[in-house]
Parts: sequence; structure tokens; C-alpha cells
Amino acid sequence: MVKKTILKTKSKKSRKKPTKSKKSCKKRSTKSNEETFIYILRSRTNAKKSYVGVTNSLPRRLRQHNGEVVGGARYTQANRPWAFFAVFVVGNRHDALSIEWKIKHRKLRSDGVGIDGKVAAACRFGTVVKNFTQIIATSHA
Repeated sequence: MVKKTILKTKSKKSRKKPTKSKKSCKKRSTKSNEETFIYILRSRTNAKKSYVGVTNSLPRRLRQHNGEVVGGARYTQANRPWAFFAVFVVGNRHDALSIEWKIKHRKLRSDGVGIDGKVAAACRFGTVVKNFTQIIATSHA
């Protein structure tokens, strides 16, 4: 009996509690109701290439994608320069990110294929969101 109690006490001592990591994360300083833009870019060198993204500063983000400023997406490095094809304004960042994800993962092909299908999907998904407006619409030429 004595051995059993010793084993029980050892197992309790050897068990460690998980510790929380102390990472210093810098949170994004945005207001919850700040206007956010969903944009669709089209490559000027290859009209079949497009990119969908979210930002709160359109000029800065376009300069990043075109390589003028550090911070563009890796995908957009290959087919520079890029130009805005369509831009939508959404009332808050959460809704903008939700619509962006839905455009990138859309399954319904009735919107169409290619860049025109992405614009149609954005318009369809935007109907259920408050303060959704299309501000730039470029025709596919």
C-alpha cells in the first residue's frame, strides 16, 4: 500500500500546467465601423489574371501590389502592373473580409467565370450586407 501512495504523489508532481505564451502582438488599430474596400485587380500584362483583396487605403495598396512600396501579395509579383477593375465599399472590416472569402471560395458558377464572375459574385454577396456600394466598375474590354 505504501508504494501505491508514493506512485500517486509522483504522478501528480510530474504533471505540468500549460503555460500561456507571452507574444507581443500588435493589434490593428482600426475602428469597428471604419469603411473598408474590397477590390478586384486585373493585370495590365495578362488580362486573364485577377486578384481580390481588402484594404482601408486603396492608393497605398495598389502601390504595394505594383512593387512601388513594400508589402504587396506574393501572387501579384508576377504579372505587374496591376489596375483596379472593380472597387466596393463596405461599412466594416468584418463584412469585407467575409465577402472577400466568399468570392475566393465561390462554388456557384452561375455568376460566370473569370473576373466578370468575381464582380458578379461580389455584387450578389453584397446584397445581404449593410452599406455595400460599388464605386468603380470597369468594363471587360
